[in-house]
Amino acid sequence: MNNTKFKSGDKVVFCKSSLESGMIDAKEGDVFTIKESYGPGSRVVSLKELSGYYHKTHFEHYVEKEKVMEKYIPEVGDKAKGFKFDSGTDGVGYDTEMDDYVEEVGVVVDAYTDSFVVQFPDSLEWMYPASLSHLAKIEESPREVSHEDSHIDWQGSQINWQVGQVVWDCAYGKGIVESVSLIDDEIHVQFERFNTSFNYDVNGIIYGGGSRTLFFSEPKIIAETKPPKKSFVPTLKKGTDVLIKSKYAAEPTVWVVDLETEDRIYISNGGRYYMKQDIEYVRILGEQVKFS
Repeated sequence: MNNTKFKSGDKVVFCKSSLESGMIDAKEGDVFTIKESYGPGSRVVSLKELSGYYHKTHFEHYVEKEKVMEKYIPEVGDKAKGFKFDSGTDGVGYDTEMDDYVEEVGVVVDAYTDSFVVQFPDSLEWMYPASLSHLAKIEESPREVSHEDSHIDWQGSQINWQVGQVVWDCAYGKGIVESVSLIDDEIHVQFERFNTSFNYDVNGIIYGGGSRTLFFSEPKIIAETKPPKKSFVPTLKKGTDVLIKSKYAAEPTVWVVDLETEDRIYISNGGRYYMKQDIEYVRILGEQVKFS
């Protein structure tokens, strides 16, 4: 039995698609407002949205879902506002001078895992804890970087680097972007392999390097892993008379060369050949002597 009491103005949700005393033009989950409650224990109610009377057992109090605040992750170039926080939050200290920058709008110039740095119009920079970054968010503020306003530029790079991105280096493998700095035009990446880290410029080029090696997916390198072989040039020409001494024969034999390949000498004797690795020596016979 439903002992819930409703009063005028209560929000209720419809739980059944029909009533014993008639039908209601609604589907389960529809929300209504109580107009009046009637009878002992207020067993019958009327609704502001519909005409008629309905038994209260077909309704429950409507509980508005708590709005979940989306986590705001500051990105370099975002506009953000200053805010107060307890010194030591996320390891970030609070200076009383920061009071002057509460609600003041600046530009995010550095972003780390635990903190971010905002540069304000007077060029002063203050660090804020990442766990309270929602306090810095400016609603419906487009992300932009203005060289004129912030005196900062990405050196023409079109890559949207962000803290937490998974990246791959051609040599060091998979890594995570740990910090992004507009001031230094620098991306710091921590790699899983050997627990090492490196700095890159905004174009994905490791410092000291000449070409981009940092990407957003595992690079697929297609290249020769061994030096190319030299083209084979035969020493023996077709029709050359040679004396071949096999390792497995007692005496050398005279043959006429049919074809020489990289590892064999074919002779004009029904396709017979010698493997070069089995030959002790080969001698080319001299010019034939003709008697008059």
